[in-house]
Amino acid sequence: MYRLNRLLKEAPDWRELERITTSNPGVLTIAEPSNRDLKGVDILMTGRLLNRRHHLGLLHALFHKDGTFYERLTRFPGGLCDLQGHVRYDSENQFFNDRRIQIGQKVNVPGGIASHPWYKRFDEQ
Repeated sequence: MYRLNRLLKEAPDWRELERITTSNPGVLTIAEPSNRDLKGVDILMTGRLLNRRHHLGLLHALFHKDGTFYERLTRFPGGLCDLQGHVRYDSENQFFNDRRIQIGQKVNVPGGIASHPWYKRFDEQ
C-alpha cells in the first residue's frame, strides 16, 4: 500500500506511466515506470484510483478493464470506468433509467462503455 500511495503522490501525470501491460484481470503491471524504485510493481486498478487521477469528482467510481461488467453504483454522482474513459451518472434515476446498460445483481454493458454515447475519454477532459 505504501508504494501505491507513493506512486499516486509522485507521478505528476498519468501519461508518465506509458508502458502498461495487463497481466491479470484488473491488475496492471508497470513495465518501465519513470521511477526506478517502482519497477515491476503490480497495481490493482480501481475506479477510486481513476477518479482520483483524473479528477472526475465522483462519489462512487467502478472499474472494469473491458468496460463490460460492474457492480451496481450506490452513490451519486457515480461512474463506470475502463482504462480509457468513463460514463458519468449524476443521479440514481439517471443510472437506473439508462437503457444502454443491463442492471440486475450486477451491471452488464453490452459492447462496453466505450460504445456508450455519454462516454468521455480521460484525455479529452
